[in-house]
Amino acid sequence: MQDIQNTKKEAPFLGLTGMGGGAASLMWAGAGLEKNTLWFWGLQEEGQFGLNNVTTYSSPIQLGSDNTWTTCTMGYTVLATKNDGTLWSWGKNGPGSMGVNDRTQRSSPTQVGTDTTWGHAKNSRGTTFANKTDGTLWVWGGLSGGALLGLNQGGTAYEYRSSPVQTFGSETRFKDPVLSFCYQDSFHVIDDNNAMWFMGYNRYGNSGVPSLDHNKGYSSPIQVPGTWSWVQGSHSNMVFGIKTDGTGWAWGRNYSGGLGIGDNTERSSPTQVPGTWSSGQGGYHSVYITDSNGGRAAGANLSGELGLNSTSYSNTPQTIPGTWQAMGRGENFTMGSKDGGKSLYMWGNGTYGRLGRAVNPSSPYFRSRSSPMQIPGTWNFIDLKHGNCADSRTMCMRPG
Repeated sequence: MQDIQNTKKEAPFLGLTGMGGGAASLMWAGAGLEKNTLWFWGLQEEGQFGLNNVTTYSSPIQLGSDNTWTTCTMGYTVLATKNDGTLWSWGKNGPGSMGVNDRTQRSSPTQVGTDTTWGHAKNSRGTTFANKTDGTLWVWGGLSGGALLGLNQGGTAYEYRSSPVQTFGSETRFKDPVLSFCYQDSFHVIDDNNAMWFMGYNRYGNSGVPSLDHNKGYSSPIQVPGTWSWVQGSHSNMVFGIKTDGTGWAWGRNYSGGLGIGDNTERSSPTQVPGTWSSGQGGYHSVYITDSNGGRAAGANLSGELGLNSTSYSNTPQTIPGTWQAMGRGENFTMGSKDGGKSLYMWGNGTYGRLGRAVNPSSPYFRSRSSPMQIPGTWNFIDLKHGNCADSRTMCMRPG
């Protein structure tokens, strides 16, 4: 096992529409003005809620009293930026995915170094990528034999980096990137020129490059053909991307119909999902937002995670009634927002209180819900930088 330490850090910047590569993005010159509190609920296994405990919560609970959070991400490790440009991490840290020069688990926020120029981070189940406001891109955690370093340094052993390592050489074209993981060992990023890149292991064709060998690791970035504004995958190795013309494309694993292309056949190259889109996330079940803020969903639906008031599955996108700002998906459940991100809704599997409305296990809110259920309060779920759900837990910001 290797645990090689490197250091570095830097400040925040907000893509308010969630679109990367300069496509319909807005950077706040006064990013320090943004103020949010950070809230969690659902299954807490390893201190991911930052509260110095491992308690599972069935209704939203605030992380301390801090109201200076600006972006957040959650896998097994949680990372969030503040409006002073600092980056903080907590939760699981066995692979070094916190980026704090060790592999010790933390159940409260710990600053990643001292730099004040971090942008946004993305964490899978063991690896973290993050950008800085100078446009550089960084990686740390479990690196699957070097394949996720993007430095053409493949290896035979599972490697660890417990502090940030710069990837893509000295490139500075990641001031407003879109970051996305599949499973825990493959990664897509869209740079500021709307080029999409893949690195890591090509499982089920999740790279989107049909010429690449399946189950092989690629330690240098491989470009996915096209010009792109959005990409999001999931641990199920299903990926949804949007080109700059608004067309939607899906690829990777597909046994549950989550690609939304009318069948259950795996695809190793992007296949068009009819419609024009603004965001979306692929998975066993996939959720999408159209260019006119319509909600759509496809794929597995055993717990009502498609939000269609049924448990019938569909391999083509179905309409979720209403006008939506953002949507994200977790393990058999979904979160979405309306009213510009102020109104938050949850649906799907309700175990562990992941839907945020359980009083106790006998409450009807503890069970699965097949249609959107509103979470009380005013929220700030404008995109996947301001809230997301992973595994059996949810995090979201509220205006401070």
